[in-house]
Amino acid sequence: GDINFFLCPNFPETREVELSVMIAEKSCRGKGLATEALQLTMDFCKRAYGAWRFVAKVKQGNTPSLKLFSTKLGFQEEKFEPTFQHHLLALDNPPSPSSRKTFRRFRQERARILDLLPETWHSKLSFENKYPLPPSPVISLSREECKDMIEGSNKTIDEQTAKQKENALSAISKLEEKLRALDESKKPAEVRKIRNVIRRLEKRGAGMRRKNEEMKAAAVGLLEGFLKTYVEVSEK
Repeated sequence: GDINFFLCPNFPETREVELSVMIAEKSCRGKGLATEALQLTMDFCKRAYGAWRFVAKVKQGNTPSLKLFSTKLGFQEEKFEPTFQHHLLALDNPPSPSSRKTFRRFRQERARILDLLPETWHSKLSFENKYPLPPSPVISLSREECKDMIEGSNKTIDEQTAKQKENALSAISKLEEKLRALDESKKPAEVRKIRNVIRRLEKRGAGMRRKNEEMKAAAVGLLEGFLKTYVEVSEK
């Protein structure tokens, strides 16, 4: 899929950016990828262009996109345009009380890694940046700090996996308790349904370790690529 942003007409005055998103591969939907990509894109637009208002046009009936922008990103519907059959949603910065939490959350999530990136990297991405930021040098980190970044990434992934496993075990326990209370002879369909859910949860739990290792390998690869490209490693 892809994420696009467009500087709206009269951008220097309005500081308004239009966003669009599409996750083309169905197996990748529902995993939070669009939310994270849009948060990163909005933070980039704020840093690189000084954008303070974001809008999105969502076709009528596109429930997943409406939920993405309104529920997960804090956008509010401003109007419905009957001619084009789409909803116009917006998020302002300085934010309204309802969207302030969203801005604070994605700013905190992305600030640490984005603050490490040199401003020249932003200029390369915004190929015709009419509002360039002054370049800053490549950052310098010690080998120990680089190691800490990778270990911190692995720790976060381990914590997330442990929480998911805990939730799965809790769900299985509740379903088994419900199963014991049912009379299979009277409600065979409901019993089969519960057993199928339990099997799926057990299968998911069994695959968590492999998924955990895959996620850590991917995260380490990304971090090592970032460190190699943007960080000058000192011998300290």
